[in-house]
Amino acid sequence: MEVTRGRPIDAVAYAARHPLSVETYVPADSTPRNLSRVQTVALEREADGVRATGAGQRHAQMLVAALRVFRPQLQIAYNDGEAALLPAFLAATNGSRKSEGIRILRDAWRKNRG
Repeated sequence: MEVTRGRPIDAVAYAARHPLSVETYVPADSTPRNLSRVQTVALEREADGVRATGAGQRHAQMLVAALRVFRPQLQIAYNDGEAALLPAFLAATNGSRKSEGIRILRDAWRKNRG
């Protein structure tokens, strides 16, 4: 943090020295995995539930679906869950809330794995 000692801050110079750190989206690894039938059915069921959810309940439904998918018992990798649930969430929101969907998936992953 810079001390200005009562002098005005040169906003342009300050912004040049301290650029914003923007979290960039890194797509999940698309390497196909051999999922078991139980894992595949769980992913499909939860994706269908997210896709069918109406306005006002999408966030909650996505969170519940992600928490179910990322249960340690299912041993579903993050990229597999993202590949199934994020397109369903985007379809339900007409593609307008990608960052929200990613944040929900990350939160659910951390909660179940943390």
